Amino acid sequence: MGLRRAGGVATFLSGARVPPQSAYCGRQTGGSIGFLRYSVAVFPLVVVMLLAGYILLKYFFPVDIDRVEGAQGIVSKRLKALGKMTYSEYSVGAVLLVTILAWAFLGESFGLSSVALISVVAMFVLRLVRWKDVEENVNWGIILMYGGAIVLGSALDKSGAAKWMVSSLVANWTGGPWTVFALFSFLSILLTAAISNAAVIAILLPVSIGMAQSLSIDPVLLTYAIAVPAGLDFMFPMGTPAIAIAASSNYISIRDSVKGGFIMFVLAWLAFNLVAALWWPLIGMGY
Repeated sequence: MGLRRAGGVATFLSGARVPPQSAYCGRQTGGSIGFLRYSVAVFPLVVVMLLAGYILLKYFFPVDIDRVEGAQGIVSKRLKALGKMTYSEYSVGAVLLVTILAWAFLGESFGLSSVALISVVAMFVLRLVRWKDVEENVNWGIILMYGGAIVLGSALDKSGAAKWMVSSLVANWTGGPWTVFALFSFLSILLTAAISNAAVIAILLPVSIGMAQSLSIDPVLLTYAIAVPAGLDFMFPMGTPAIAIAASSNYISIRDSVKGGFIMFVLAWLAFNLVAALWWPLIGMGY
């Protein structure tokens, strides 16, 4: 689960953190985060965290299973029971592939949300999905949660609460651009350990944009400083469903996940800031 979390920040598709932040940043500042540009920016971080996660898993949770033939047999039986792929399944795969390519190459021109809506309409037109399926199987609570987070973020900005937080809390602890960047990345990881990604976005993003404008920092870079670290919590079930699933299996305890997760927490923050300082200037990004 830790490796899944480490690789989960590689693209826009890894979660619902980056698209809302990119949209909010675009509305407030005119800047944007491109699909491919995002992946290029975080690729070295993903490699480092995957290696670190593998080493820590080997150390804290050594493999105690000698044979996996039984599990492989069960998986093979279930695959055979599924039968051959149908026309509908191939069609859904094709729509998904086209959607990903459109996000990657046309996302900045047409907008990520526009591409997604077109794909949804295509699914209905091609009769690959029914409204009953969407109504019953989509977790509408998650969608409403993220919608509420965007509204809360906008309210923080327009009410002046974000500026108050900047002047009374954040500004007293910051110096130059690097310090601001490091602080927001740290707060993003820390808060994600206790509250949802959506809430972290709602709290930090308006503050970061206000800080960027007052210190002449590119707000897109501070958006990265919140979007990427918000997906790098490894300690608590509140931070990610992956940890919650692992803990619910009763094979590991919360204490176990905290032991390795704290080390990953520190490594993630250090690695992210090193990647930002050393890699980003090479690809035309820098603060």
